[in-house]
Amino acid sequence: TLGIEDRVDFLGNPSPEDMNSCYANADLFINLSAYETSGKILLEACASGLPVISTPVGIANEIVKSGENGFIVPADPDMICDRILQLSNPDTRQKFGHHIRGKVLNEFGWSTIMDRYMELYGSLKKPYTG
Repeated sequence: TLGIEDRVDFLGNPSPEDMNSCYANADLFINLSAYETSGKILLEACASGLPVISTPVGIANEIVKSGENGFIVPADPDMICDRILQLSNPDTRQKFGHHIRGKVLNEFGWSTIMDRYMELYGSLKKPYTG
């Protein structure tokens, strides 16, 4: 009914390979959720090097630094449009994408996560007093 069928693909339930292809072919990632529980898709997009425009939900506030690797925006169409236009510059997109990828891999990569779990488990150890 919106007349956008020639410009938008609705993938339904895409496979991981389909998602990887989508990330590789995208210029940016826009996350306009009102509520977010896991943030997995945002982490995947960031790890793929996509600059982000997101509402302030879930993990977005921890990852996205407005003006450095993407933008946190309210659900305001004019502001969202302005941020999309700011990211229309290929050099800006590349710079932001590089920054957000580095941040996510450094702070949320598996080796970092495992180090955090090991630190947590170590802090829970209590000496045996028999």
